Amino acid sequence: MGLLTDIFSTGTSSLISSVAKVADQFITTDEERNAFKVQMAALIQKRESEIEQTLRSEQRAKQAILSAELNQDDKFTKRARPMLVYFGLLMIATNYMVFPILSRFLDVSSTPLPSLPMEFWAGWSGIVATWCIGRSAEKIGATNKVTRLVTGKKSSEVVG
Repeated sequence: MGLLTDIFSTGTSSLISSVAKVADQFITTDEERNAFKVQMAALIQKRESEIEQTLRSEQRAKQAILSAELNQDDKFTKRARPMLVYFGLLMIATNYMVFPILSRFLDVSSTPLPSLPMEFWAGWSGIVATWCIGRSAEKIGATNKVTRLVTGKKSSEVVG
């Protein structure tokens, strides 16, 4: 929250100084000026608190959704990551091994296949990395909150 606090405090400090300049035109005594500063600080603190609560509630909602997806008993969802890894391997093998071999031996058109797009490589490598980290964590028996989110295991499940 440090970055957001810096961003909002920078904006609010310039707002405070602008409002203070306007208020100085109408407030004549030091007592009124101090009361005004206290009330402004309270209002700003309340607004920053509301913003922080909103951000935290959004974070909790995202975490609850992710946790619900990982803890469900649907076999397809639990196997989706390995299936995507295997599908990616199949696409790589087909594109860079099967079709070139077939085109050489069967005298099929020798036009080169288009390379797999960068989006494929970025998405597939991210999925592979996450799956490998999760499987490694399962094998060494790590059971902290992060590894449970990556592996999809509930804290009460036996690792093995």
